[in-house]
Amino acid sequence: MKRKIIFTILLILIISITISLLRMKNLKSNFKNNISENTKFISIMVQDEEGHYQERDAEFSKEGYHFNSNRSKCLNDSKLKFEDNNLIVESTKSDKCYVYFDNNNFVEDLSGNGNHGKNKNALWQTNGLVSGDEANYYGFVDCGLANYDFKDTISYIVRLKFNKFTDNEAILGNWDESGSGIFLFHNQFGLNFANNNKFTPAYSDVETIDYNWHIFVGTFDGDDINLYIDGKLVKTQIIDSHKNIDISSSPIGLGGDISGSGVTHPSYATYGEALVFDRILTSEEITKDYTNEINPTNKDKLLLWYKFD
Repeated sequence: MKRKIIFTILLILIISITISLLRMKNLKSNFKNNISENTKFISIMVQDEEGHYQERDAEFSKEGYHFNSNRSKCLNDSKLKFEDNNLIVESTKSDKCYVYFDNNNFVEDLSGNGNHGKNKNALWQTNGLVSGDEANYYGFVDCGLANYDFKDTISYIVRLKFNKFTDNEAILGNWDESGSGIFLFHNQFGLNFANNNKFTPAYSDVETIDYNWHIFVGTFDGDDINLYIDGKLVKTQIIDSHKNIDISSSPIGLGGDISGSGVTHPSYATYGEALVFDRILTSEEITKDYTNEINPTNKDKLLLWYKFD
């Protein structure tokens, strides 16, 4: 009886090791054999269109998915990279690594509010989400928040680099006969809002936009519109009287105006991050948290936060 128990335990161990080795072999074959020989086991987690992860085998088709470098990790904190269909483990030894692939159609909301976005054909790249380049327009992100009542305060933040300039590019917002948003107009950064179906715009007045990465912030508090580029205030426009923002029945769009049946005023840009607050950010807060990188230390009334790189 004792020998049978020992034999059963050994058999289970042999089967477990064999399965692990076979999984590793398949994974190495699928990713062109660029995995560290000292990595014993890799778990592949694949995201569905609702944002949930399920473990998959190495033979799944990666079409429609992109590698998530922020989630992917090894137990010994080794770095993982995915380049040219190769998975590279920068490690000397690791018992287990977790590799995450995200669904191209799902955009995770990092604010914790569950305002996840829906990607409509924009291209995932290692450095961000491309709505359009110098040759083509690809798509946008539906950020939801239709019929949300911002009342008299809103703050938009976007980290992006432009790939081509046109006369009028919608960056982030919801426009129909109501709503608000930030945009680029004749190479000038701006924000507008609707009150009683009439839009009030503000422009930066300076053509400071180029093809480098920048952080654009636009805020409205019912009395003033303030525009910032890389933490620096570039425009303050005083409103003649205190006003609220008309409620828009359209969702907020990133990469174009999606209030109609199609996309108007598309932006040709690569997006790194996008945030929307239901409050006005202070100038001190913007200088501290939104100058060189985005680091929202005060997340009060943060409605959505998308990160693409």
